[in-house]
Amino acid sequence: MQELDDTITAIATPTGVGGIAIIRISGIAALSIAKQLCPTLKKWDPRYVSNTSFRHPETKTLIDEGCIVFFQSPLSFTGEDVVECHCHGSPVVQKQLLSAILTAGGRLATAGEFTKRAFLNGKMDLTKAESIADLIHAETDISKTVALSHLQGKLYNHINHIRSQLMDTLEHIEASIDFPDEVDPLEVGILTKTLTSRQQQVQSILDLKDYGKWIHTGVKCLIVGTPNVGKSSILNQLIGENRAIVTNIAGTTRDFIESRVEIGGILFEFTDTAGLRDTLDLVEKEGVSRVQSLMEKAHVILWVIDGTRALSKDEEKLYTKLKKHPHCYGLQNKSDLMSENQVSSLKNVIAPLISLSISAKTGAGFSDLKQRLVNDFSVAPIQKDADLICNVRQVQCLEKALSSIDAALRGLSDGHVHDVLSIDIKTSIQALGELTGDELTEEVLDGIFSRFCIGK
Repeated sequence: MQELDDTITAIATPTGVGGIAIIRISGIAALSIAKQLCPTLKKWDPRYVSNTSFRHPETKTLIDEGCIVFFQSPLSFTGEDVVECHCHGSPVVQKQLLSAILTAGGRLATAGEFTKRAFLNGKMDLTKAESIADLIHAETDISKTVALSHLQGKLYNHINHIRSQLMDTLEHIEASIDFPDEVDPLEVGILTKTLTSRQQQVQSILDLKDYGKWIHTGVKCLIVGTPNVGKSSILNQLIGENRAIVTNIAGTTRDFIESRVEIGGILFEFTDTAGLRDTLDLVEKEGVSRVQSLMEKAHVILWVIDGTRALSKDEEKLYTKLKKHPHCYGLQNKSDLMSENQVSSLKNVIAPLISLSISAKTGAGFSDLKQRLVNDFSVAPIQKDADLICNVRQVQCLEKALSSIDAALRGLSDGHVHDVLSIDIKTSIQALGELTGDELTEEVLDGIFSRFCIGK
């Protein structure tokens, strides 16, 4: 590939002021560029940190005093010659040093290009490469654990094991077609059992796709209800700070307020919304309209009700929509003012929704609410290691593989000849190969690494 002939560079550390910044150089000219930057440094032993001065290659102007490390191919992150320049974290210093590298023959790396080169040079499979981006953006201990398990190759090994088993089946089918006198004939019952086992393996991973998404991006929790039932106070209780303005005036929240918080190792994104009611106020009306759209995307809806009174007409109307949502909790607020009969009666009215009594004023019931959220959106530890797929591309590859295995099983049932079955099995093998990176187009590859940050 032509792009691998270039020597790329980028700032690998976050932008802004810091004690240290690292600028990475990778490619065939990495060492020669480094020698232009550090003309007084004579010893370039691989993997040794050297003190040095950085100078502009043309003007010889001093840019900074720092350290430099040379990683010789193939013992580097990208598999190429790599140089890391450790300079002071001044934006001016970083800009000048990066400019000097470009003058010496480097070019700016595109998003994820260092990791892309590591993949192309055989330093890691695609699931490991994608896990690097997930690890960088991990916000909870669980999301970090999943990313690390993928980085260690557990997802790749699991998918590759299924793929290898399908390849064994395909080889047997094709051998029976090409050499019928030398290979034992395939028995439909055994082949059906084998493909069913592969089908169940892929399906078991897809069954956890929502958990993977929740761990990676967070569980979206929408707080809804009519005006002045305590939605903003509940948001403040859930996140442990006064994030939303609380007043006795109905319609205070016109837009929506978002806040992310980790509970039980899981990231939850709570959104406080405008009170749902018929209104003539144009601003409030727009806020209500946006809530309707957010309700369709929410993983959880927390419906707040004033437990001291009967449902209003607006609430009865809302209830008909909310009871269809798979994860809707009816939160009976003001439990400190409610009798047991009121709690029980309201619970029956809003069935089959999950009903929880809370008090935004005293904090009662919030421990139970948080525990319920964690219980509903957690996954067994044994499944975190290999089975959790965390992005849309991986899900699509598995769905394509499963669809092809399903087609092969239907073909067996309908009595299709083996050469027709082999087409479906080949398609499933290819789909799993796209997931691991064994079979990819350049266009797909560019799309994958475009979501990475520059310098990684």
